Amino acid sequence: MGRVIPIIICVDIEPDERAIDPHERKDWPGFEETWKYLARMRPALELATKSPARFNWYLRMDPQISRAYGSAGWAATRYREFFAEMRAAQDEIGLHPHAWRWDEPEQKWISDFANQEWIERCVRQSFAEFEDCFKKPCRSVRFGDRWFNNQTVELVERLGARFDLTIEPGRKPQRLPESFTGSLPDYTSAPRRHYRPSRSDFLQPGGLFSRRKLWMIPVSTASLDWAVLPVRSISGETSHDNAAYEGWLDQVDQRWIAGWVYDAGRPDETICVDVYDNDNLLGRYAADVFRSDLLLAGKGSGAHGFYIPIPKEKIDGNSHRISVKVSGADFELVNSPREIIWNDAQARDDFWTMNLSENSGLFRRLFDSLIYEQQVSHLAFVVRTDAVLHREHLAYLERNFDYILSHPLAGNFAVTTAAEAIGILRSDIRSNFLMARRASGKIFQCVKQQMARIRQRDDGEITSERRSKD
Repeated sequence: MGRVIPIIICVDIEPDERAIDPHERKDWPGFEETWKYLARMRPALELATKSPARFNWYLRMDPQISRAYGSAGWAATRYREFFAEMRAAQDEIGLHPHAWRWDEPEQKWISDFANQEWIERCVRQSFAEFEDCFKKPCRSVRFGDRWFNNQTVELVERLGARFDLTIEPGRKPQRLPESFTGSLPDYTSAPRRHYRPSRSDFLQPGGLFSRRKLWMIPVSTASLDWAVLPVRSISGETSHDNAAYEGWLDQVDQRWIAGWVYDAGRPDETICVDVYDNDNLLGRYAADVFRSDLLLAGKGSGAHGFYIPIPKEKIDGNSHRISVKVSGADFELVNSPREIIWNDAQARDDFWTMNLSENSGLFRRLFDSLIYEQQVSHLAFVVRTDAVLHREHLAYLERNFDYILSHPLAGNFAVTTAAEAIGILRSDIRSNFLMARRASGKIFQCVKQQMARIRQRDDGEITSERRSKD
């Protein structure tokens, strides 16, 4: 049995739409279905990991909810039975505050990140409502839209939070689809391991004797370059006689070269594609990423997609003519070639957040890269409750869970709360420290014994020398 790898599954409990109608009190069917789905998944996870499976639920109780529903605690009351079952299962229930503010003149929601006074109102209301509904302080938090700053970290800690799962290492600031003020944080250099934050910079670990009570537990992210690597060999042919290729180049933008290809004559076989830039070969890639739309369209197993991140060196402001062909064949994908100028380095988000309801092909590859190559101490995955209402995202969710359940290291996984994960990680540190102390103690004893032998030898030589002189 190797090391235990805590898996923290963060479920954001929210209305099914982001910018909700403030005049309608709709139920949250996404939450209803997500609760049922994870309740069914729990026994399978416990069987695979041979340990209790506990989830982390992050609930919206901020001013957007109170304005639309008349009470920030509406969901806790409406779904009282669900939360009772969560507590019985010893799941973690925490907060997921957003900074939505209703703009009356514009009649729309604005994420008001630049207004610290408003941010603090959102946080204080959420914590107060949580304690009123659940009769205990909130211990775990995940701020909406991965936003945070030093003042807000200080505030959630003063209000009783002990675990935060907001930070997404490697992620660049991005624009939201809705109106907002301020900007999202730059997490490109954020730590990837758990830590207690410095008081001057929450993205830096505090000193050795830091007295902070809050643990920052970064959400798992991974570089897209870890998952999408060219096929090593570019020689030889992958085509065959009587091939019946079909395929489209769906997307060439500031982030991706993406599409799909398969052979109707051999629908379960993986096809490789050659990607050209101005007739110069960029590389050969396997079209083996699962897409639920391909499966539903009857394209074999559905695992015939490709997503290739834009090479950094090509973001040069020059015109690029991108074409994609089946390796070793004359077949060029429909919609190829495409012309583009790559000039926005910020648009290429190098890191991908490990979302359980997103692309299962990327998830699978990045999951293994994190464990085997990056040797992470923990895994923290996210999922929004509305994901189960969308057929494609539900298909990804099911496939990603299947991968975790059937993984060769499943017996080393522990699906835990944030608090349990920190307990495991600190126990590992203590164990390693004690092992190091024992090892250093043994080394010290060996050195001590060796020095004693040297002294004995030297004393003997000195005694012999004196005797010979006498």
